[in-house]
Amino acid sequence: MDAFTLAAVGHAVGDPTRVQVLSMANGKLSVTEIGNLLGVSKATASHHVRVLEEVGLVEIVRGGRCHRPKRRLEGVWELARDVGRLSQR
Repeated sequence: MDAFTLAAVGHAVGDPTRVQVLSMANGKLSVTEIGNLLGVSKATASHHVRVLEEVGLVEIVRGGRCHRPKRRLEGVWELARDVGRLSQR
């Protein structure tokens, strides 16, 4: 992961609501359900999911009209690995 990508991922997980969205992104809850659980609008939940998707931390499982975000474990592990490398310098 290059410095610009790492900075974008850092921005994405720097928002507490997005961290909560990421923790709920199990592929079973819809964006609307996540928004309801967090007490935010569907539009706000969708925005947070989109930011996480753009940096590769979630993928969208589409089923009919329902979009269900799911964590991309590869993206999460890559983030953890690269942050670990920074801490070793």
